[in-house]
Amino acid sequence: MENIFNQIKEKYPFLSETHKMIAEYIINNKDILDSLTIRDIAKSTFCSISTVNAFCKKFGYSGFSEFKYAAKSYGLSNINILINIFENIDTTISINSINTAAKLILDADKVFILSSGMSRSIAYDFYLRLKKNKSIKSIY
Repeated sequence: MENIFNQIKEKYPFLSETHKMIAEYIINNKDILDSLTIRDIAKSTFCSISTVNAFCKKFGYSGFSEFKYAAKSYGLSNINILINIFENIDTTISINSINTAAKLILDADKVFILSSGMSRSIAYDFYLRLKKNKSIKSIY
């Protein structure tokens, strides 16, 4: 099933006001969602336990337990992916390939930096570093 947090963001405009409160609470507390109970969420969002359950069913889950398990599984799968990347980084990327890429960028007349969402600040930082360290004719 698709990432539950993306599902919430996609369906958010179409939710009732009460379900929007639940959605906001879950998104804002996704780091501690594993330790929350359905009662905690109901109490914090000023709604009933059955309303929280209905919210979970709206996303295709049988109830809060299944919803919470899906959210936890998504987080664990991301952590496992990151761990795998970091464990294998020395075999994935060689110093030679990094140096080659850096040389190509520095020798280029034009550099296109593409980003979206959260990577925008990283791309902007990269742009500033290129601009500072080399007189590049143009950066798009």
